[in-house]
Amino acid sequence: MSPNAIALGLLLGTLLVGVFFAYIYSLKRQNYLLYWTVGWAFYALHYLCPALSPWIGANIVLSSLNHALFGFAALCFFLGAQLYTHHKLWLKPAI
Repeated sequence: MSPNAIALGLLLGTLLVGVFFAYIYSLKRQNYLLYWTVGWAFYALHYLCPALSPWIGANIVLSSLNHALFGFAALCFFLGAQLYTHHKLWLKPAI
């Protein structure tokens, strides 16, 4: 199986998890679920660069974007966990 097919599968799988969290957010309206939904969306988009690399080629810009999306996902998960535990958001230290 080719690496781009695996990346496409992971992209679709993580997008489905993000859609699930968006659905749960629409039911409960808790802010931490919104952060987790955005985190899953960033995490899914992080698989977009490896999935498209056979067609558009690999370059430093796409690699940087890939790492940035992964970092944004981590920030969203971290801030969502802080909201879940009712702690004050550490926005500046998180960034």
